[in-house]
Amino acid sequence: MQNIKWGRVLVLLSLVGGIIALDMGIRPMVREAAASQTQIAVNRMIQRAVLEVLEEDGLRYQSFVSLQQNQSGETTALITDTVLINRLQGELLEKILQTLQQYRELKLELPLGSLTGIQFLAGRGPLVAPKPIQTSLYFRAGSLD
Repeated sequence: MQNIKWGRVLVLLSLVGGIIALDMGIRPMVREAAASQTQIAVNRMIQRAVLEVLEEDGLRYQSFVSLQQNQSGETTALITDTVLINRLQGELLEKILQTLQQYRELKLELPLGSLTGIQFLAGRGPLVAPKPIQTSLYFRAGSLD
C-alpha cells in the first residue's frame, strides 16, 4: 500500500517536472515566433498607413525632389522640398499612431508544431495564441497567459 502511494507521488512529480521542462523549452521559441509575427504585422500596418497618406495627398517622388538646371540644360542641383517632407512626416506619424491604436492587441496564432523546433512538425498542430504586450509604439511578444 505504501509503495503504491509513493509510486503515484513519483509519477505525479515526474509529470509536473516534465511539464515544467517542456514549458521552459518551448517558451523561448514561442516568444521568438510571436515577436517575429508581431513585427511583421506592425510593419504591414505602417506600410499601409504610409501608402494611404501618400495616396490621400497625391504625392509622388517628384513632389519631394526637383532638379535645377543651368542654361545649357545640365543638372546643377537636386532640390528637396523640406517643408513638404516635414509635413508628410507629421501626417505619417499621426496615421501610424491611429492605425496602431486600432490594433492595440494583435491576435497572433502560431501552430504548436512550429514551436517545437522539429522541421517535420512545422506549421502543424493546434494554434497557440501568445498574448502580445504593448510597449510604447511597438509590440513585444508576451506570454501564453
